[in-house]
Amino acid sequence: MPGGVGTLGYARPALSASVPAVTSNPLALLWQDVRDERRADGEYPVGEKTFSIARTRHFEHDPLGLLLESYERYGPIFTLKIFHHNAVFMLGRRRTTTCSSRMRRTSSGVRGTCVT
Repeated sequence: MPGGVGTLGYARPALSASVPAVTSNPLALLWQDVRDERRADGEYPVGEKTFSIARTRHFEHDPLGLLLESYERYGPIFTLKIFHHNAVFMLGRRRTTTCSSRMRRTSSGVRGTCVT
């Protein structure tokens, strides 16, 4: 029932048609992540942006080794596609400080976190 008063006298919020339905289906969530990533504005930094199970397994078993190899190859800021998601890594004290200040400035439109 849209809006009104519930049986205990509390206001019942009206359902909005603009709110998407939440799903727990992992394939639907995966597809939504892929669609959102393709619609994103801007470019990702250099790096490995193609799907690779081998890279995902490497990251699962030896994340530091993969990050150090990528740092040597691409520099302090690079992208790695881990499973289906492009993750941007920023290594080094100067880079993480810059990342933190950028996240605060653009927190309303940024999805994700910056780990220092």
